[in-house]
Amino acid sequence: MPAFFIFNEQMVIMKSIDEIKPTFIKGYAPGKDIESGLALMRSQGFSQMECVRALVSVVGLALPEADIRVLHSKPWEDQKDATLQLRNNFFDALESMSGEDLNDL
Repeated sequence: MPAFFIFNEQMVIMKSIDEIKPTFIKGYAPGKDIESGLALMRSQGFSQMECVRALVSVVGLALPEADIRVLHSKPWEDQKDATLQLRNNFFDALESMSGEDLNDL
């Protein structure tokens, strides 16, 4: 069953791993690289999070490494600054709510 979350007052539905894997595998087939799999996924409307999940599930990368690979990939380079800004805003909001510097954790 797909997961969902609310972002900018819109429901975002994430595909199940069974829906994600075949597309990544098709692009990542032997003789191709991770970038090819990510490019195919992006062209078919998969999200950055779904691409991360594919790298964890198919390639066996640890979550932090998969996240870095997607963030710095050619297919997602146009979203890098926006993604980093969103993350910074998120952590700034958490810090302001908690009253603690999250960098100290």
